[in-house]
Amino acid sequence: MNGEKYLMKNGDYLYMDYADNLPFGHNFIIGKFTERSKIELDSLYRKTKDLDYLSDKGYILIIEKKYDEALSLYLKIEKLKPNRYSTASNLGTLYELMGNNEEALKWINKSIAINPKSHNGSEWLHSRILEAKINGTKFQTAKFLLNTDFGKEIKPVSQLDTIQLNKLDKSLNYQLNERMSFIKPKDNIIAILLFELGNIKMIKGEFNTAKPILDEAKRYGLNSPILEKRLTYTKYVLNPKPKIKKETGEQIDYVRTLLSIILGIISISLLYLIFQSKKQQLKI
Repeated sequence: MNGEKYLMKNGDYLYMDYADNLPFGHNFIIGKFTERSKIELDSLYRKTKDLDYLSDKGYILIIEKKYDEALSLYLKIEKLKPNRYSTASNLGTLYELMGNNEEALKWINKSIAINPKSHNGSEWLHSRILEAKINGTKFQTAKFLLNTDFGKEIKPVSQLDTIQLNKLDKSLNYQLNERMSFIKPKDNIIAILLFELGNIKMIKGEFNTAKPILDEAKRYGLNSPILEKRLTYTKYVLNPKPKIKKETGEQIDYVRTLLSIILGIISISLLYLIFQSKKQQLKI
């Protein structure tokens, strides 16, 4: 990720992400200051009636896994001022974490209707994730989630052009970072999406980023021969077999050199044994 930050309305940072291009969840820094922040946000709302203060308090409650309290708060905000994008988006995430995927899908789709460009235009993927959860495991595939896949060979291939591939890369990065902030291993959909993001990174030649993403897909529960093939290939690209050079400039590997030396020693030994045998015969 690119070091994304979230500054709450009261001036406190909720999270500050690392600039490492790995979408493994937000780095929440609110920590022990949650109670102070919630009290302050409540106080500022009473003074100003600015709903952004209550919305930020609701996000803290989600981080604390106080889902029922957060739900009551966001429904209150929706009643006070209907059709706010952040309310619809947060209710979608909240219902998803509570296991009510049908209600989550309704609110996420409402948030997209209010602001289709939000979250870098990636909320279409959140909607598709919820559809896959509702419809069952047979829909939990790259084809359904992303409308594409990257083949089954050792090296991924794509029919997407560069612009489409980069757009999908950004959507996956954003949505995985959001989902993995709250959903821990194992999770089949996150595992699939991590694998496909790793494939994109491989196609783009970003193997240093692809390797930890593919490892994370495995940690999230993806058990796939194709994943193992691509992990092996990525490791090989990052750490190729050592080479030595002849004076002619040709490259040979150490194994071939070692075998040649061993065969040479065996040949010399056999010749020596034959010579000694003939010498003994002459003496007789």
